[in-house]
Amino acid sequence: MKKFGSFKSRIARAGVLPDVIMVILAALMLFYFSGIIQGGQASAFEVGAVAVLIVFVNAVLLAPIMDRIMTADLAKKLDYEASGKASPDVRMSIIKQLMIYPLVSALAFGLLYVADELLLIGILKFAFKIDTPTLVFIALGIFHAILIEAISRYIFIETICSDVTKEQLQKEIVPEQVHQYRFFGLPLYVRVFFHIIFPFVSSTATQIGLQYRAIMGKYHLAHLSFKMGMLLLVSMAIYLFLSGFFFHHIYTTIRQSVTLLEGLSSGSQQKDSYIPTDLGYELELNNFLINELLAYLESIARTFREASKNILASTSQLADVAAKNSEITLNERAGVTECLAIMEERRKTFASVTERVSNIKQSAERTMAYVGKSSELLKEEIEKMGEITELNLETISKIKKLSEKIDAVKKTIATINALAERNKMIAFNAELKASSTGEAGKNFHIIANELRRLVSTITSSTQEIQGNIRDIQETADNLIISSEGGTQKIRDGSSSFSRLEEKFQELSVSSTVTSESAEDMQDEMKEQYESFLQIYESLDQMGMSLGEFDKTTKAMNSSSTRLKETAQKLSTINEQRISEV
Repeated sequence: MKKFGSFKSRIARAGVLPDVIMVILAALMLFYFSGIIQGGQASAFEVGAVAVLIVFVNAVLLAPIMDRIMTADLAKKLDYEASGKASPDVRMSIIKQLMIYPLVSALAFGLLYVADELLLIGILKFAFKIDTPTLVFIALGIFHAILIEAISRYIFIETICSDVTKEQLQKEIVPEQVHQYRFFGLPLYVRVFFHIIFPFVSSTATQIGLQYRAIMGKYHLAHLSFKMGMLLLVSMAIYLFLSGFFFHHIYTTIRQSVTLLEGLSSGSQQKDSYIPTDLGYELELNNFLINELLAYLESIARTFREASKNILASTSQLADVAAKNSEITLNERAGVTECLAIMEERRKTFASVTERVSNIKQSAERTMAYVGKSSELLKEEIEKMGEITELNLETISKIKKLSEKIDAVKKTIATINALAERNKMIAFNAELKASSTGEAGKNFHIIANELRRLVSTITSSTQEIQGNIRDIQETADNLIISSEGGTQKIRDGSSSFSRLEEKFQELSVSSTVTSESAEDMQDEMKEQYESFLQIYESLDQMGMSLGEFDKTTKAMNSSSTRLKETAQKLSTINEQRISEV
């Protein structure tokens, strides 16, 4: 970044030479090829003063301001990237901006100079009264100079941006964006137009403008031929420079990739040697893809080297294992013989266990039958207890209703006692009045006396009734308490029977599970016995196979030795290749 100054200063210097070329070419078009000075149409001093003023305003004021504005954001991003804080995404955005900046700069300054040209043409038209054919030629000639300036500016600035981009591509980037957008500059066909066709068309238009001016009678033939020849030579020199630079750029890019591929093919390519490339157009993209391919091939070579090392280590281990296998095989044959003897003993044990399992199954079935009968008896007892409980509850209900009726009788007796007391007072009052009336109240006194005696009889009767009712009430309460206690005991007994029934159910389920398990075990024992016989036969065959395996192990030992030698040669060749790539 600081090789030849800052990015801003390098860009500013890159635009100096194109501006100088444009000024010289425009001056030739204005002061020599147009003939306005020689024809006396305008004063050389006045036209020169106007041209110098325009050039001064551009060079001192407008161009530096525009240059600073256009490079400010990109220079700021480059400084941020140089600090080491930029992410790969930020770096990719810098690369994109670098590759498009030459075109942006060329177009911006081109438009600025076109505006200056229009200003100059207007001054020549209205201030100096230059004729139209001359103005047409001057306009075409200066536009040609502006086009050459724009193309030259693009070339020089692209060279700087390309150098910076190559530095950025050596750091971490986002390859997926490169594969998505391919490249970030002008396509190759646009460059052909920009470097070759546009200058040719502009030069031809300038020649036609000069002929048009001559046709209008402003030049003699000999003078016209000389100027057209000079203009052609100048245009050819510029054309050859632009096209030569373009083809040289293409040739250099292609030659870099060809040299690298030839070196890779011959095995003389140096390690970590890649093509310095940017992402300006298709050929630079090809070089970027070649670099990616080289990195991929290098990773494959390194992986292959690790694999060859692993193969070499594995073959060494295989040779050791093959040597040990022969010794292990003899021990295994002896072990198989011992296993056959043990398996014979296990066969007898299997028969004994099978018989015991059968006995367990029969016992479980008997238990299931007993539990079934007991469970049915418990259900009947539980049903009877339920009926007794219902009867007790019905009795308690009736006794409670009797208590309610006793309460009603008590209320009635209370009413009768109240009436008796009232009648007693009435009889007492009647006797008092009868005594006060003398003989006339004698009969009334007898009636009052009988009434009081009747009241006394009713009172004693109601007291006797109340005593009986209390006895009945106490008896009913005791009966309710006894019934409720009996009901609770019946319920507790029913609960106990229910729990006992649950236990019987659990015992039944357990017996069922035991029976089923014993049956499954019996089936499994049969299968295991059959498998046991198969294992016995397999062990017998294994004893015979171990003899064959011993022979195979010896052959493997010999093959692993040869494979180890081959792996060593492969590793040596790969190490030599890695040192070359």
